[in-house]
Amino acid sequence: MLEKIINSSIRYLAATQTRNGSFPSYTSINEEKFDNAYLCESVFSTALILSSLSKLEETPDLKIIKRKAAYFLINQKSNHWTFNYWDRRSADYLKMPYPDDLDDTSCALAALFEYNPKLIDGDVLANFVTLLTILEIKEGGPYKSWITDNVTEKVWQDVDLAVNSNIAYFLSLHEVNLAGLDDLIEKAIINENYTSPYYTSPYPILYFISRSYNGQYKEKIINYLLNKQLVKSNWGNPLFTALSFSVLENLGHLKNNDQKNNIKYLLDSHRNGVWPAHSFYLGINPVGDKNRYHAGSNALTTALCLEALAKDQKNQNSKKTIEQKDPSEAFVKSQVVENVKKVIRKLDKKSQKEIIPILERNLVTDITQPIVLLPYLFTKMLGETGNQITNNQLIELGEINLQGWLAYFVYDNIIDNDGDEKSLPIANILSRQVYKKINNFSQNYPDFKNYFETILNKIDISNSWEINNCRIIIKDNKINTSAFVWPNFDDLTALADKSMGHAIGPIAILMLLGYCTESKEVKNLMLFFKHYIVARQLNDDAHDWESDLKNGQLTFVTKNVLNKFTKEKVDLKKDLLNLQKIFWYESIVEVCKEAIIHAQKAQEYLAKIEIIKDQSLFNQFLASVRKASQKALDERKQTLEFLETYKKIEQSKN
Repeated sequence: MLEKIINSSIRYLAATQTRNGSFPSYTSINEEKFDNAYLCESVFSTALILSSLSKLEETPDLKIIKRKAAYFLINQKSNHWTFNYWDRRSADYLKMPYPDDLDDTSCALAALFEYNPKLIDGDVLANFVTLLTILEIKEGGPYKSWITDNVTEKVWQDVDLAVNSNIAYFLSLHEVNLAGLDDLIEKAIINENYTSPYYTSPYPILYFISRSYNGQYKEKIINYLLNKQLVKSNWGNPLFTALSFSVLENLGHLKNNDQKNNIKYLLDSHRNGVWPAHSFYLGINPVGDKNRYHAGSNALTTALCLEALAKDQKNQNSKKTIEQKDPSEAFVKSQVVENVKKVIRKLDKKSQKEIIPILERNLVTDITQPIVLLPYLFTKMLGETGNQITNNQLIELGEINLQGWLAYFVYDNIIDNDGDEKSLPIANILSRQVYKKINNFSQNYPDFKNYFETILNKIDISNSWEINNCRIIIKDNKINTSAFVWPNFDDLTALADKSMGHAIGPIAILMLLGYCTESKEVKNLMLFFKHYIVARQLNDDAHDWESDLKNGQLTFVTKNVLNKFTKEKVDLKKDLLNLQKIFWYESIVEVCKEAIIHAQKAQEYLAKIEIIKDQSLFNQFLASVRKASQKALDERKQTLEFLETYKKIEQSKN
């Protein structure tokens, strides 16, 4: 039934799409009835529809629809990649002219990027950044809606929540987050003030916010929406229900009964390939009377309903994957998490509030970068031999891993000046729990305790070396490189020392199976982890090099960039463009080369561990490192284009 509904809706959209690739939008005096509405040939609806359809599984018909919509949008751009509400070839563009605006521009660029990321190259991004600089209220946002030159009328100076949320979404697709936009959005969330002069209800605005927002007030949005439900199954009409469902999914609210009711309502309200139009935003007044007009279309509602169904399908498929896993895996993980939560519950309320979000973030990422389940998964790599390890032993090792990681996270944030020193007691309590577990575990395996203490000593030595050698004094955004001694990164394997706790679980399992610390199996496993961690650390440092530099942290990457800079005195604002060029022209190539070399060394040591029968998990680890390095190299060309275009734009201003 579901597949039939989706296919019929795709056929409807194909039939509705115009020859130029756009989708018609309408403006009506009635928010629910669009039968005799005024046709508006606009960019906005087509951009939103393309974005929604990009969430669906590809089909031949869908591919054609998206290609035509993307072609239409590309033909609507200005020379500087800005967009107008109107189709520039329509009569309304001349009859009721509007300036280009950041709302249509952000939505169109986001839709094109989702359709094909290669369409949004460095030149496009440079123009967008320049546009933001011109329209910013303050550095980092928020931004004015309308793209106007030397116009002072108040109507063109507004700063709108929905518009800035769409700006935030486009930037988030490029992993850019701006504090000014977060501040505007979070102020609205705190006050539950989801209003805009361009929208007639809060639902579209919440939808726009949820596409990029990942802050601390997600639960407040969720509660607001749930309280808005008219009945358990819907929010009054298919459009608002689809938008609300997508918001809840985007924010990670997974409640089975609510979801089933919402989806059932959407399926029941579907008729002949269509979900009916409802007011999505404030429509253009075509006759100039005093009435308020509403804009929407069957096509827009249908696309948004299809997006909601696609999100539900993806969620259901994820649940099936989880359900198909070995039941002992779920048991081990649940026991580890519950036992660690018991320890956390003994902390004071403030400490609990601080550590629980860190725990929850770990549980989300544990699927791709396992910490809780690494000991368990390692036993599965050993085939029949792994069955000698009991669930109780795996639970204990999982607790050591998880509590050790939580303590490490807090310590590392304090060392990097990202955390509060008042959190130190939390890390100490968790560390003591780890020591306690190790002592219990090591009663019959003294060799393991000595090995564990060696790893911890290396972690402490590594942290001490980093604090004493890898900090830069920054004064008034300036660095004097002649005033400090460069740290020595000749031996990159030292980068792994502070993260070698990752290897404790698998090493313990080998020792439980009778292997000593001097065995080839243990040595090769340690060398695998050492080189894998180095490769991953290099990728992380390449990703974070700008923020590390601004925070006064010397890494292999930031040292590489500064060493290639010709001046001893560095102005982090004025010289940033030149530093970026050094990074993207030279440093990134060297860093990625090193990461790939260490990934290859890890692969070689992995191949020598004969007890491992199934290498697929560790191969996935290495594949993710190689993929990250390759992605950085692929982005190099795009970023260099961006830097060159941005430089030309800046020079043209002078």
